[in-house]
Amino acid sequence: TAPTEQLSLLAAVPQLREMEKSHGSVTRAPRGRGAATAKASGPRYSLFVTLRAGMQQLVDALIAAMPGVTLRTQAAVIRIERGAQGEPWKIHLTGGEAIAADALCLALPAPAAAPIVASVSQPLATALSAISYASVATVNLAFAQADVPHPLNGFGIVIPAQEQRQAVGITFASVKFAGRAPQGSVLVRIFIAGAAFPQGILPSSEELIRIAREEIRGLLGIDAEPKLASAARYPASMPQYAVGHFEQVAAIERLVAGEPGLFLSGNGLRGLGIPDCVRQATESAGRIMTYLKST
Repeated sequence: TAPTEQLSLLAAVPQLREMEKSHGSVTRAPRGRGAATAKASGPRYSLFVTLRAGMQQLVDALIAAMPGVTLRTQAAVIRIERGAQGEPWKIHLTGGEAIAADALCLALPAPAAAPIVASVSQPLATALSAISYASVATVNLAFAQADVPHPLNGFGIVIPAQEQRQAVGITFASVKFAGRAPQGSVLVRIFIAGAAFPQGILPSSEELIRIAREEIRGLLGIDAEPKLASAARYPASMPQYAVGHFEQVAAIERLVAGEPGLFLSGNGLRGLGIPDCVRQATESAGRIMTYLKST
């Protein structure tokens, strides 16, 4: 969602950097990966996987795996407070409640974590605030197969900025993932970037659906009334890994290291996809356990 000249290749798409290093050129890389790969075209199937019942399945599985853990929802954290020597941290919630903790991990978007840590370390808050985030929306449209003139012979399309469209990509969801639409129907997902709107503010769901229908009319020739239409808005959800991002993260990690018992995780640091966030969370959990055993 950001101009490519502003993004860090190493942070945003490290695979491309490795391809260039290994083969001297990104375009030459596929030819160096074996005859079977060279004959194939389009995205690799192994890159595109999801949970059969949707992402809620991941949340439900995590909850089921923690029967002895107390989970608090609808309890927003407003600030944290470092305890005196040997005393636990205090986590202050809206409504005045405070929770004591020997260690805490903020698994939040970087700008959301910034005001929470400001009372502990203003330099850390400033460093977190410096990581830019963009807004994005998704629109899901379902159609009868007979109403779709395009063959949908792929997983979708990525739309370059020079096209000057409000959609940045379209996924043929029912082609990409099994079970996403009943027989005789197709599901198309349109991604719309907040940068296309004044101040990056996403419009209403109704307007997003209108824009999405206009985009697929021009790109895919679909002019029929959708059987289903829904929009989801994700303000400030997509981190923009600018050039120098890992230097920013290293500075943040040095500041966090100076606050014993405080840990960070999330898509603003070292990877924005679900697998990256799972990896970071696992690493953070290991560091927390090591810290607790040492105190």
